Amino acid sequence: MDTPITLLDILQQHQVTTFMAAAIVLVVIIFCAWFFNRRIQKHDALIAKPLCLTADQEKQVSVRHHHKPRKIVFAIPAAFATNETIHAWAEQVAPRLGKDSSHFEVKTTPQRFFRISKHVVTFTKLENIR
Repeated sequence: MDTPITLLDILQQHQVTTFMAAAIVLVVIIFCAWFFNRRIQKHDALIAKPLCLTADQEKQVSVRHHHKPRKIVFAIPAAFATNETIHAWAEQVAPRLGKDSSHFEVKTTPQRFFRISKHVVTFTKLENIR
Protein backbone atom coordinates (compact mmCIF):
# COMPACT_ATOMS: atom_id res chain seq x y z
CA MET A 1 0.00 0.00 0.00
CA ASP A 2 2.59 2.54 1.05
CA THR A 3 5.40 0.88 -0.88
CA PRO A 4 5.88 3.60 -3.56
CA ILE A 5 5.92 6.33 -0.93
CA THR A 6 8.37 4.33 1.22
CA LEU A 7 10.69 3.81 -1.77
CA LEU A 8 10.62 7.52 -2.60
CA ASP A 9 11.35 8.34 1.04
CA ILE A 10 14.35 5.96 1.07
CA LEU A 11 15.65 7.41 -2.22
CA GLN A 12 15.42 10.95 -0.86
CA GLN A 13 17.22 10.04 2.35
CA HIS A 14 20.02 8.12 0.61
CA GLN A 15 20.70 10.21 -2.50
CA VAL A 16 24.42 9.44 -2.69
CA THR A 17 23.84 5.69 -2.44
CA THR A 18 21.14 5.87 -5.09
CA PHE A 19 23.42 7.87 -7.39
CA MET A 20 26.28 5.38 -6.91
CA ALA A 21 24.01 2.41 -7.63
CA ALA A 22 22.69 4.09 -10.78
CA ALA A 23 26.25 4.90 -11.91
CA ILE A 24 27.36 1.28 -11.40
CA VAL A 25 24.38 -0.04 -13.37
CA LEU A 26 25.13 2.42 -16.18
CA VAL A 27 28.79 1.36 -16.33
CA VAL A 28 27.80 -2.33 -16.47
CA ILE A 29 25.34 -1.64 -19.31
CA ILE A 30 27.97 0.32 -21.28
CA PHE A 31 30.56 -2.44 -20.81
CA CYS A 32 28.11 -5.13 -21.97
CA ALA A 33 27.20 -3.08 -25.05
CA TRP A 34 30.89 -2.54 -25.85
CA PHE A 35 31.69 -6.25 -25.41
CA PHE A 36 28.80 -7.47 -27.57
CA ASN A 37 29.58 -4.88 -30.27
CA ARG A 38 33.13 -6.22 -30.56
CA ARG A 39 31.84 -9.78 -30.63
CA ILE A 40 29.34 -8.98 -33.39
CA GLN A 41 32.03 -7.13 -35.37
CA LYS A 42 34.29 -10.21 -35.18
CA HIS A 43 31.47 -12.54 -36.25
CA ASP A 44 30.47 -10.24 -39.12
CA ALA A 45 34.05 -10.10 -40.39
CA LEU A 46 34.67 -13.83 -40.19
CA ILE A 47 31.53 -14.91 -42.04
CA ALA A 48 32.40 -12.78 -45.07
CA LYS A 49 32.14 -14.79 -48.29
CA PRO A 50 35.71 -15.58 -49.36
CA LEU A 51 36.60 -16.95 -45.91
CA CYS A 52 33.22 -18.02 -44.46
CA LEU A 53 34.29 -19.71 -41.21
CA THR A 54 32.05 -21.93 -39.12
CA ALA A 55 31.20 -21.26 -35.46
CA ASP A 56 33.85 -23.71 -34.22
CA GLN A 57 36.49 -22.15 -36.45
CA GLU A 58 35.55 -18.64 -35.27
CA LYS A 59 36.48 -19.62 -31.73
CA GLN A 60 40.04 -20.37 -32.85
CA VAL A 61 40.53 -16.91 -34.38
CA SER A 62 41.89 -14.22 -32.08
CA VAL A 63 41.19 -10.52 -32.54
CA ARG A 64 43.18 -7.75 -30.88
CA HIS A 65 42.28 -4.07 -30.88
CA HIS A 66 45.05 -1.50 -30.53
CA HIS A 67 44.25 2.13 -29.84
CA LYS A 68 47.40 4.16 -30.50
CA PRO A 69 47.63 3.91 -33.50
CA ARG A 70 44.20 2.39 -34.02
CA LYS A 71 44.55 -1.14 -35.43
CA ILE A 72 42.51 -4.32 -35.57
CA VAL A 73 44.57 -7.52 -35.79
CA PHE A 74 43.04 -10.87 -36.79
CA ALA A 75 45.12 -14.05 -36.23
CA ILE A 76 43.56 -16.76 -38.40
CA PRO A 77 45.00 -20.31 -38.43
CA ALA A 78 46.59 -21.05 -41.80
CA ALA A 79 44.74 -24.38 -42.09
CA PHE A 80 41.46 -22.49 -42.65
CA ALA A 81 42.44 -20.62 -45.82
CA THR A 82 45.10 -20.08 -48.44
CA ASN A 83 47.06 -16.88 -48.87
CA GLU A 84 44.93 -15.81 -51.87
CA THR A 85 41.71 -16.39 -49.93
CA ILE A 86 42.99 -14.30 -47.01
CA HIS A 87 43.87 -11.40 -49.35
CA ALA A 88 40.45 -11.54 -51.02
CA TRP A 89 38.79 -11.71 -47.60
CA ALA A 90 40.76 -8.70 -46.33
CA GLU A 91 39.70 -6.64 -49.35
CA GLN A 92 36.05 -7.53 -48.70
CA VAL A 93 36.16 -6.97 -44.93
CA ALA A 94 38.03 -3.64 -44.80
CA PRO A 95 34.90 -1.54 -45.56
CA ARG A 96 32.85 -3.57 -43.05
CA LEU A 97 35.19 -2.68 -40.20
CA GLY A 98 34.49 1.01 -40.70
CA LYS A 99 36.25 4.03 -42.07
CA ASP A 100 39.12 3.49 -39.64
CA SER A 101 40.23 0.33 -41.43
CA SER A 102 41.10 1.45 -44.92
CA HIS A 103 44.47 -0.35 -45.28
CA PHE A 104 45.41 -3.94 -44.49
CA GLU A 105 48.59 -5.98 -44.23
CA VAL A 106 48.82 -9.78 -44.29
CA LYS A 107 51.69 -11.71 -42.72
CA THR A 108 52.02 -15.46 -42.39
CA THR A 109 53.77 -16.68 -39.26
CA PRO A 110 55.43 -20.09 -39.62
CA GLN A 111 54.70 -23.08 -37.43
CA ARG A 112 56.93 -23.44 -34.34
CA PHE A 113 57.00 -25.62 -31.27
CA PHE A 114 53.50 -25.77 -29.79
CA ARG A 115 52.30 -23.03 -32.18
CA ILE A 116 50.32 -23.43 -35.34
CA SER A 117 50.93 -21.45 -38.51
CA LYS A 118 48.74 -18.32 -38.72
CA HIS A 119 47.79 -15.56 -41.11
CA VAL A 120 48.02 -12.28 -39.21
CA VAL A 121 45.87 -9.60 -40.88
CA THR A 122 46.27 -6.03 -39.60
CA PHE A 123 43.73 -3.34 -40.53
CA THR A 124 44.86 0.27 -39.96
CA LYS A 125 43.97 3.77 -41.04
CA LEU A 126 45.88 4.99 -44.05
CA GLU A 127 46.98 8.15 -42.23
CA ASN A 128 48.55 6.08 -39.40
CA ILE A 129 50.92 4.46 -41.89
CA ARG A 130 52.39 7.70 -43.19
